[in-house]
Amino acid sequence: MITHYLKVALRNLLKYKAHSFISAICLAIGITCFCLTNYFIDIVTAQTDLPDYEHRISLACCSEDTAADIYWKLDDIRYLDEQSITGMDSLVTASFPRNTEITVIDKNQQELPFIIKYQCVSSSFFPYKVIRPVSGKGKLDAPDEVIISQEFAHKAFGKEDPTGMIIHLVPTYKEYPEQIKDYKIVGVVTGQDIDCYFPLSMDPYASFNVGTFLMGETTLENLNKQLKQTTWQRGELNVHAYASLNAARNDDLQRNITMLLFRFVGSLILLSGLINFLKFIIQMFYNRQRELALRKCLGSNIKGLFSLLFAEIFWMLSVAFLLSLIITEVVVSLAYVYIPQEDMISLPMPKIYGMQLGLYMVLLLVCMSVILYPIHRLRQLSIIHYIVQKRERHVFRNIMISVQLAISIFFVGGVFGITLIFNDMFDKMYSPLSSEEEKQIVSLSVNSIRMRQNMDAILSDIDRLPDITDRISLSRSFDIQAFTYMNYIKNGRPQGQVLMATGDPHYFEFFKIPMEGKLVDKNDRGTVYVSEQFKEQLQKDSIEGSVTLSGDEYRIAGTFRALYKEGGQRNLSGSVFLADPYPSAYYFKTSGSDATSNVIKEITEICRRYVPATLPLDIHDFSDSKQTVMGTVNLMRSAFMLLAIVSLLLVILSIYSAISMDTVSRQKEVAIRKINGATPKVIALLFGKTYLIIYVLTFCCVYPILRLTLAELAADTTLGNIYSWDKGMLLFLAIALLIFLVTAYKIYEMMHLNPANIVKKE
Repeated sequence: MITHYLKVALRNLLKYKAHSFISAICLAIGITCFCLTNYFIDIVTAQTDLPDYEHRISLACCSEDTAADIYWKLDDIRYLDEQSITGMDSLVTASFPRNTEITVIDKNQQELPFIIKYQCVSSSFFPYKVIRPVSGKGKLDAPDEVIISQEFAHKAFGKEDPTGMIIHLVPTYKEYPEQIKDYKIVGVVTGQDIDCYFPLSMDPYASFNVGTFLMGETTLENLNKQLKQTTWQRGELNVHAYASLNAARNDDLQRNITMLLFRFVGSLILLSGLINFLKFIIQMFYNRQRELALRKCLGSNIKGLFSLLFAEIFWMLSVAFLLSLIITEVVVSLAYVYIPQEDMISLPMPKIYGMQLGLYMVLLLVCMSVILYPIHRLRQLSIIHYIVQKRERHVFRNIMISVQLAISIFFVGGVFGITLIFNDMFDKMYSPLSSEEEKQIVSLSVNSIRMRQNMDAILSDIDRLPDITDRISLSRSFDIQAFTYMNYIKNGRPQGQVLMATGDPHYFEFFKIPMEGKLVDKNDRGTVYVSEQFKEQLQKDSIEGSVTLSGDEYRIAGTFRALYKEGGQRNLSGSVFLADPYPSAYYFKTSGSDATSNVIKEITEICRRYVPATLPLDIHDFSDSKQTVMGTVNLMRSAFMLLAIVSLLLVILSIYSAISMDTVSRQKEVAIRKINGATPKVIALLFGKTYLIIYVLTFCCVYPILRLTLAELAADTTLGNIYSWDKGMLLFLAIALLIFLVTAYKIYEMMHLNPANIVKKE
């Protein structure tokens, strides 16, 4: 019997296969969006789920002179640890994550270099963060011990147990005489964000975060009084303890609202897709009244009707679930391609698939509960009611269409507003090169010590390539996140910040940036070039010849238009370019864009002669936005645009299916009206006025909320009032026109029905 119900349900869905397939895709996108959004938020807010969170506190320090936050240094932490402060447990210390190059020495004494992300931590860090060992021990007892993550252990050692093996620090330009070079692996822990955990002595000059537990009867106020009375060795510090729980849940209200908004957005498409296909299936079920009447005459009970309707829901949800798995694979692959690795969170596919499977089961249960009402209602009606059809008001259906319209208006308007914000932030960046000229440039980052040591030989081989016409070296790449800021100081006081780039002054000619002044050597580190915007500020401040930046004085050697890719930053006085002989990136100009791909392959082959395969290479077309902030921005743009299209598509499908079902259930009424002389206008208003009223009421309710939300998002941009009333009217007319076209098409089809055929059929 189950097979029979599944066959009947599949046959009924295939009658509207286009509508069913599109609904399944939209629902699959909703499932994917909901699961990925909630997984991301769960990762970000995971710290609030740690045990004894109400006793966890964080310690912050700032200078009493400037009241600006400063970072903890190791000497300050050791000094604080020696103080007799009541109610404070042992300090939990961790440096900010950084990258470095190491060499792994396995049991066969084979050396493999890797670039890792590491932290310097105290032994109390692991129990504080509830990081459990997979093998070995979960604490650092000696200054030459290191604990690695399970993922890095698999990457470096495969299935072999790494306990007891050696990690060697590769010498860098920043070395300390007392620094230990060889560290013994003593444990493997869960977690994938950090590769290696070193003792604090590994980098004694790093900046640290400090936390602890509040013990006994000591209150936070008493602890702060004790900290305030402490005399510090490093000048006058103001150390303040605050509750981590309050910081995460109460003090950071904006962050909580943002997380809630993300969950809300992730749920909208899922809700809209679920409403669409449930409404479609239930209404289609209602319209099969003769079939239901016949089934009832043949003895079909409420269980049979329920099984018939649930079989259709099962097919739709199952197809949507399978499609969601495919969409997830595509989305995660694109995320790894376009989002920088340092900003990318780990996305374990089995865990995400488990969330989707759980959501699939929940949706099945929800749908089982929802369809109980229409089944009960159908069962209570008589056979005569099935045959003599009456007009229904469809109040529930109209409410659901209103909800979908609200979601669609919110997404379409939001995408339009966010696009304007992104354009203001990123698309106004200064770019004197054309897109074709950008494709002629190849970027090579010096991202490993092994490459830096062999850079002279690598450059010598690259210069022999026939398609290379020019070269430039810079100390930083062009990614937005790599820009650095310097403080502009006048009379000993900071006046604002300027954007900074460093490298070879040949930079201006290479990127066709207009520049006036003397071209100095890249080794002349006491000179600076200022932008036209910054020069205007210096003229207002009556400063000529030299300028003080971040405490150092520089001689002004010239003026340039703007840095390449500069723009979108507010509250800046301008930008500067400093000569610097220590490059971290090289840019090569090729003879033509058609030669760029071959040049990239040749440069990759040259680099692999000197750099082992375990070390990554960063060689790409300059116009390629992958693994950059702009790549992330473009991916977000595409995602928002896709969600807006899906939400509009769901609204169109809802209205289309609603009118389609109405035409099926009200064909006799339309035929009689046409026989009685009803004009096309009367018939159009008969079906269209309901959707017109729904749209106007929904827009009036949603638009003020949308306007306030976008105004808040655009507060830090130059857009000001992003949504003026003319833009709101444009949004209203655009969505109204789309809905009108869909409605008009179905009404046009209905007007051309032959009344004689309909009456004859009845």
